[in-house]
Amino acid sequence: ASCQGNAAVIDTATNTFSILPFAGSAFVPSSDDEYMYVVTAYYRFKYKLSDNSIAWQVLSPGYRPWATSYTFGTSQDDSKMYVPMQDVYQEVEVLDTATGATLSVVKDSAWSSPTWTVAAPVGNKIYVGTSQGIAVINSTTDTYTTLLPVTSGPPIAVSSDGSTFFAASGGSIKKVSASDGTVLATYAVNTGEGGMALTPD
Repeated sequence: ASCQGNAAVIDTATNTFSILPFAGSAFVPSSDDEYMYVVTAYYRFKYKLSDNSIAWQVLSPGYRPWATSYTFGTSQDDSKMYVPMQDVYQEVEVLDTATGATLSVVKDSAWSSPTWTVAAPVGNKIYVGTSQGIAVINSTTDTYTTLLPVTSGPPIAVSSDGSTFFAASGGSIKKVSASDGTVLATYAVNTGEGGMALTPD
């Protein structure tokens, strides 16, 4: 969780939380819960959670700001992180989680203003929220593959089997087919949409 810019850990057994001594605009834990990947405007960090030490710290490419303030995804094998860059370059930065090195950038003229990335829990899809729709990156090849004709202000929530996801915009939540972007159902909500999460089932 994020609390006043700092990361916080919530103990679901006791319903208590503690503030971690590092801050950022977006936080993603490693799959083994041993590390926390953190993005700020100009820096990316990997923290070891057992003692909050820094495993690595790198500058953004070209010392450029405007990284995501929502969230970013990591590949299914936890080897890469995908950081949306919302500046003039309009691209997704791909970093090696072991070293922090930039492996590549992904961009395409079909989309602009990437604001978040989310990894499917199975397969090799990385979803990217853009102004034109939801772009899909293949995390095996780190290439853009398609643009789904649906938008979502906050990051989407993907089903456990990867077949559908839920997107929010315009006062509604949509259940969407992950294969082609077809809207399967629409649910009206009476408030602004924030982040979403799905139960394991």
